[in-house]
Amino acid sequence: MIPGATLPGSIFVANLWFYGVAVLRPAQILKVAGLYRGREIGQAPRRAPGGGLGQHYSRMYSAPVFLGYRPQGYETVAAFDQLSSVHDQLQEPFSAPIFEDVVKVLRLLSSPTSRILDCSCGGGTEAVTLAGLVPEGEVVGTDLAMEMVATAAARASRQGIRNTAFFQADIANLPDHFANQFDFVYSSFSFHHYTQPVKALQEMRRVLSPCGHAIVVDAGPWWMKLLGSTLAQWADPGWVSFYTGEEFQELFAEAGFSHFYWVEILPGIGLSIGTR
Repeated sequence: MIPGATLPGSIFVANLWFYGVAVLRPAQILKVAGLYRGREIGQAPRRAPGGGLGQHYSRMYSAPVFLGYRPQGYETVAAFDQLSSVHDQLQEPFSAPIFEDVVKVLRLLSSPTSRILDCSCGGGTEAVTLAGLVPEGEVVGTDLAMEMVATAAARASRQGIRNTAFFQADIANLPDHFANQFDFVYSSFSFHHYTQPVKALQEMRRVLSPCGHAIVVDAGPWWMKLLGSTLAQWADPGWVSFYTGEEFQELFAEAGFSHFYWVEILPGIGLSIGTR
């Protein structure tokens, strides 16, 4: 059993590893060869003219910023505090091929000066990588789990990454001073934990600059929702729901986004992009 994890959690992670090796990596190779193309909804956005918002938070906050209280609903993420030191490594065999393809999408849409908000940043592995995409911009990581924020900040510091900042924050109640401050908001395999999905998307939209993009990566096609929901409900702490592309389209529209695009980026995995 994986140290720090429950038996259901260990079985869940083992399934993720198997899927990553047996399905995602081969599909990624086929995709590069032009032999795999996922279903799409809408039209993919293009890079907006002009540069990004540059650096601000990374210059203002050299240490992680924590809430001074235990927020309501914290019990849904308390288990992640216990796994903070190994969380990202446990996910890597599954998440790595997906993140590699997401980075390709972000590279097409972003500029070196873009400012990215990584919601539910976990242990910071992806935030640190994204920081390299925007050397003249920055990545701000948020997570409701306090130990995740501490781990992410320590990882960035250990690797000498200076264009990052980290905050403990609830996706449904982001800091007021985040309003209109980000070119991109990014949420990776966390949306299925959000108890208020429309409110979360409304917050993402609120903190975006005009024409900014919210990018959500999660399990999504109908068949993955059908197959994965029972296992996730049993083994994934705080799991609420997976959403199909059509359901994401409705959620983004309800939250007020002007444009929506969804693609099955790899088998069973949906990438949603909403434009403010």
